[in-house]
Amino acid sequence: GGRLILIMWLGFSESGEIAMGLGVQWLGNINAAGTVSGNNYAIPLYFSGKYNFFKSPIYMKGILGVTFNYGTDDLKTFIASQEDVTLGLTKDSIDLEHGLYGALGFGVDIGKIEIEGLYSVNTISSSYTNPTDNKSYTRELENHRITVGASYAFDWNK
Repeated sequence: GGRLILIMWLGFSESGEIAMGLGVQWLGNINAAGTVSGNNYAIPLYFSGKYNFFKSPIYMKGILGVTFNYGTDDLKTFIASQEDVTLGLTKDSIDLEHGLYGALGFGVDIGKIEIEGLYSVNTISSSYTNPTDNKSYTRELENHRITVGASYAFDWNK
């Protein structure tokens, strides 16, 4: 999947920084068979922390936040198919909810350019009402991926 990210720096020291970010992620295929693809998106709102080791250009980065999920009908159909078939759930029975977003990885600062690799996880929470007992139930899916990214820092103070 791809991603677009906006970041606002909240604090910076000689060895690290804290930032707040908002992104748009295309999640791509959700299941191994590839039958759940298309326009499944997540919009994460998160805090990130970055720490440079020994005043070197190598850093470790951690991200934690909430993600707002937007899925296609085939994703909702896939979630419904994971439940007891006798319930008769359809895509219209499934409500997508927000989930969590987290990532951990390493990178390197080269001047104003950052190159990093992250292992990230999005959770996709969903709920439905069981027609036999009228109780609400939830299911959680996880989307794991490894990303490699590059960014450029603009200096607006000059």
